[in-house]
Amino acid sequence: MPATFDFTPPPYTVKTVFTLESEAGESSAGFANAAVKPGMLVRKMPQHYWKGCWIWDAAPVMADVHLYLRHAFTVDDPAAVEEARFQWLTDEISELFLNGKYIGKVTSWARPTLSGNIKRYLRKGTNIIAARAYNQAGAAAFLCELTINYGDRSDYVCSDIDWKVSSTAPDGWDLPGFDDTSWQQATCKVLIPRNPYGLVPYTYFGRRQKAEIIRLASPLRVHGEKKSDITIMIKSEGNFAAEKEATVALYRGNYMVASEKSLLKQRQPGLLCLSTAFSFPSDADKGTYTVKVDSPVLEFRDGNVAGTIEYSPSPAGSERMVAVIKPVNGVPRLLINGKPTSFVTYRLGIDGRGDHTAYLNDFYNAGVRIIELAIPLDRVWKSQDRIDYDMVDSILDEVLFVVPKSRLIISFSIYAPGWWKHLHKEEMTAFEDGVWPQVSYASSLFLNDSERALGSIIKHIENRQCANRIIGYYLSGGEDGQWMLWVEGGSGAMVTRDKKRISDYSKPMQEYFRNWLQRKYGDIGKLNCAWGANIADFRSVMLPGASIRKSVDGGFFYDPKKQMNVIDFQQALSDSITDAILRYSGLIKRLTENRKTVGVYYGKIFTIGGHNEWAEFGFNRLLHSREIDYFSGPSYFQRQPGRPHSSSAPLASIALHDKMYVDEADLRTYAGGAGSWAYTGNPWDTVNTIRKIFALNAVENQAVRWFDIHPGEFADSVIMHAVADMSRIATKTVKWPAKHAEVAVIVSEQSLTYTSMEANDYMQRAVRNQWAGMFYRIGAPVDFYMLDDLRHSDFPEYKMYIFLNAWSIDAGLKSALQRLQKNGSVFVWFHAPGIISDEGLNVDNVDDVTGIGIKRLIDTVVKVQYSPQSDIPFLSQIKPVVSSLSGINALYYPVGGKAVTFGCLGSHASGAFRDLGSWKSIYFSAPVMTPELLREIAKYAGCHIYSQDSDDMIYAGSGMIGIHTAAKGLKKINLPVQCLLKDLISGEIINIKKSNGVEFPMDAGETRLFELVP
Repeated sequence: MPATFDFTPPPYTVKTVFTLESEAGESSAGFANAAVKPGMLVRKMPQHYWKGCWIWDAAPVMADVHLYLRHAFTVDDPAAVEEARFQWLTDEISELFLNGKYIGKVTSWARPTLSGNIKRYLRKGTNIIAARAYNQAGAAAFLCELTINYGDRSDYVCSDIDWKVSSTAPDGWDLPGFDDTSWQQATCKVLIPRNPYGLVPYTYFGRRQKAEIIRLASPLRVHGEKKSDITIMIKSEGNFAAEKEATVALYRGNYMVASEKSLLKQRQPGLLCLSTAFSFPSDADKGTYTVKVDSPVLEFRDGNVAGTIEYSPSPAGSERMVAVIKPVNGVPRLLINGKPTSFVTYRLGIDGRGDHTAYLNDFYNAGVRIIELAIPLDRVWKSQDRIDYDMVDSILDEVLFVVPKSRLIISFSIYAPGWWKHLHKEEMTAFEDGVWPQVSYASSLFLNDSERALGSIIKHIENRQCANRIIGYYLSGGEDGQWMLWVEGGSGAMVTRDKKRISDYSKPMQEYFRNWLQRKYGDIGKLNCAWGANIADFRSVMLPGASIRKSVDGGFFYDPKKQMNVIDFQQALSDSITDAILRYSGLIKRLTENRKTVGVYYGKIFTIGGHNEWAEFGFNRLLHSREIDYFSGPSYFQRQPGRPHSSSAPLASIALHDKMYVDEADLRTYAGGAGSWAYTGNPWDTVNTIRKIFALNAVENQAVRWFDIHPGEFADSVIMHAVADMSRIATKTVKWPAKHAEVAVIVSEQSLTYTSMEANDYMQRAVRNQWAGMFYRIGAPVDFYMLDDLRHSDFPEYKMYIFLNAWSIDAGLKSALQRLQKNGSVFVWFHAPGIISDEGLNVDNVDDVTGIGIKRLIDTVVKVQYSPQSDIPFLSQIKPVVSSLSGINALYYPVGGKAVTFGCLGSHASGAFRDLGSWKSIYFSAPVMTPELLREIAKYAGCHIYSQDSDDMIYAGSGMIGIHTAAKGLKKINLPVQCLLKDLISGEIINIKKSNGVEFPMDAGETRLFELVP
């Protein structure tokens, strides 16, 4: 007979394997995979909060569109209304109207606009709320609430599915009487308080009860790290039917630094009691802290100040902080006061919501002891000579009061405040036909002013009691915290891949370029010789036009003999930003006496490769700077389960220069429920994605930042347990040796300055996101470098080298290549390596570099093919490869000669192979490749192959192997030495005795982390 029973999975389980057995001995096995739909998880809401939902239309979300929203409600007697107040938010912009009367504008989904009392606009009978909304890009939603207070009640009108929406709005659309029957019903896009918007600020506008705080008789005094108990008595004019929640907050100056929620308890009719306690961190500053009470249901006659606390720290304080990044046993490590420390951080969200510190304790308890917090320069820099130090202090203190023992990294976004941009419009970046409201980092005026402001803030912070909690400073800049010069799209929207208009044609950039040329050439005669020009002096130099930067005749290469002016400008444009970064980082090092680390949001060469117009090609310079300790950035598009995780930066290059990289994991988890791109929609996918991201950085000896970009993305016990597992493993990694790889992948930054924007299509295939993580599917560990690293005296030798875009190779690089061409090493080239040399642009240079001659393809070819070929070892067993070449307008085919050709590019070969004795050269016309083909070349080069499965992502090295799967099946791992394989999560030993090969089953989208035990 069928039987039912209750079954509770173990805590933190994302998958449960179970077996059912009958009395007859029969059994069945399966697994239950936890499933959570987008937005299913709901956080605890405050007692008084938004009552509606985020709405929009039902159409697919589009950028640069307007939407009109309206809603009818009834008021029986406007004269009886005491007060009516609006609050609303929009992703991104909206204007609000009541019966045709303009109420105001909101430009944020994180900070609501609050109206004044608008009861005069109400009318008897039908009233209309109308909104004209605009979506710049990305998600779109509208949230609104109107509170109407009468003498005995409060009524609420909220955004919900009863509203009407339309993409067009005829005259009168915002007035009563307009016929909206043809308009669509609104669609609920996000329920309160689910992500991506989460717990946005809310103001209670309902009826309040008159009350008065009985102030504390004398200041409370707290010394050292002690808890301060506070009891506050409140007189009220009425009795409470039920206990209500109130907030007791500590203020320094105008800003809150800590808060605690407590229940208002009625001691006797008309007398309320509120009890709470504050624990002062040992690093809090000496001074007076004001105690304030906030309750949505009480209106305090004489203000909400309850009293003050006089705090004085203990004399001991924290030990002097010294944080550096330097090699330990050949591996760059973070050292805090001389002790190697795991570099795993939690970064608070930056969208301005009030709940951004709510999850600090979760991460601290999960072993993440380094907290990154943002101090936005454009918000604290109030005027030319005024810094809001109270705001700076509050940002620091609100973290210290929650996690007092944490280490801190202070993040600065170097961006011009609105008042500065208003005063100095000519200092903004500019297109050829106008100004774009982002400050130009070529502006010496802005650099001088911002350096002064930044220096003042850092001096203030370093003089605070908490300075010995700070291990470093982090620099970002520009729109969205990124230094690059984004491109503007339609109607003012920031459409980042648009090619319509490019910058920077501002006066500051013109001045910077002229000075840059003078430093490079020294005198105008040398410039004229290099440019083939006849310019009178450096003050007469003009910027190259946008059209030639977008496109160049004969492919996408500039000839140094003909277009050196464009090449110089592209390098100068990037140098203007690099100079600014080095100026700020040098300032921090001087002010901290080199005792703190400096990081910078930079180095995303595998994300931005090819986009010269973004001006972020100064990575080589920053790598060589002693004032930069680490780089950071996200890795886009590969957060989904079953997809590889690869870094945006060349990690081996960074380690070669004794620096580190912090991989920014700004995940979209099931706890967030946004359902957007890169969404991991259930516990299984989220946990395995977290493990996958960690696996890459652990084997690379690099760092991870858990970035709560939408505060609450990690707010679930299953996710935090996974984070805790990674923290535990991270403590082991500081003792692991350097990763050993036999394959080097090399990208050239310098080569990109010789290309127009037409190279973007090639770079999209060859570089961006490391070919969607292809290199982690070949089954062999890979190191990623910059081409310029070949000049480094400590550049290691590999069995296989892959050059993605090595177009510019000077005599020094050619010599460095020749030093590596030995011991049978295999060199894999793409497209036209070495076509640009000291002598200029010449296709014959390629033969000199690769040993294989090529010619420019004149015919239009739409696809490239590779087939099995028995006379070439790495092609003998491959599956046929066929790929489209749309978008690449400059291709070169091998001409044979001493090389053996293969493949098909129209009527020509698409590849060639040549054995030159001490080394072997393989040429491919286009960046068309499969993991299988790369693996066969790696085998030919003699590399150890851990896995033959192209569906598996292998992260190997530094004492650990990580594997992430795209498909379910039995996984086979070939180990380089006989050892035991220990599961780093469960502690399980996979093989009973030491062996070179291990087999185990895995499911699709699963990540497992193993330690190699000798």
